Amino acid sequence: MVVAEEFHGVRKLDLNVTTTKIRREESIYSALDWIYPWRYSSPGVINQLSQTSVNGLSRILVNNGLAKSTKTACGSGFKNVPGQMLTLTKEGLRVIESRRDTLIKYEVNPYKIRQDQLRHNYIAQSLTMQKMNTGKIIKFETEKEVAILSTFEVKQPDVIWILPNQQRIGVEVELTGKWDRFLDHQISSCINALRVNDYGISDLDYILFYSDAQAIITRYKKAYEAGKTYVTWGKNSQGRWVKEDRMVVPNWLTGKVLFQLFKEK
Repeated sequence: MVVAEEFHGVRKLDLNVTTTKIRREESIYSALDWIYPWRYSSPGVINQLSQTSVNGLSRILVNNGLAKSTKTACGSGFKNVPGQMLTLTKEGLRVIESRRDTLIKYEVNPYKIRQDQLRHNYIAQSLTMQKMNTGKIIKFETEKEVAILSTFEVKQPDVIWILPNQQRIGVEVELTGKWDRFLDHQISSCINALRVNDYGISDLDYILFYSDAQAIITRYKKAYEAGKTYVTWGKNSQGRWVKEDRMVVPNWLTGKVLFQLFKEK
């Protein structure tokens, strides 16, 4: 009887150890799979991936040679700018690419990352992580993934959120507003992405703009109102941008382009 109790005790311990190991491996793969399409991430975002007892997931990646932590140039003292960025090492890249069906070009050198985009991408990742952890979205596609299948003159958002009902929301983080030709092109490409084709299909079901500036949101809302006009542009024989035609924002766009103020943490 004592032997049986001891056996069951050891068996239970083994199962717990096995379960912990499996969860740890799953968390590691999830972290690698997150960094890969984003190109890089931050410890604050990666550590939110672990829904188990695994702590310091970013530290585990670095200690096992799967990721590299690099100090950012302007992280300290700036809100929503990470002090460290995590990129995959060659070993981390090998591990995750052996498990993925769709591959993208990945640069392992962290010094080739545009640091002026750190805050923009951190906000995009934080918003996406929040929606994933609360079950609001079931999947996402980053800009690098979407670029593989992108179509000319169709909006390529920062990230696409896929809802439980399979609807697709293109998310744009706008920290500096667009004007003139750039705003016109943005409006045109958003309309093209939301327009339903002859088969009843569109690239996106909604487009959601996040900005930390109320002025940008207010101006964009007016620009996207039905009946407002925008200009299409093209290059002339000298290669200069010129106005080609004046278009009207269609009525069906109402409710398809959404705006939300991003509040600093």
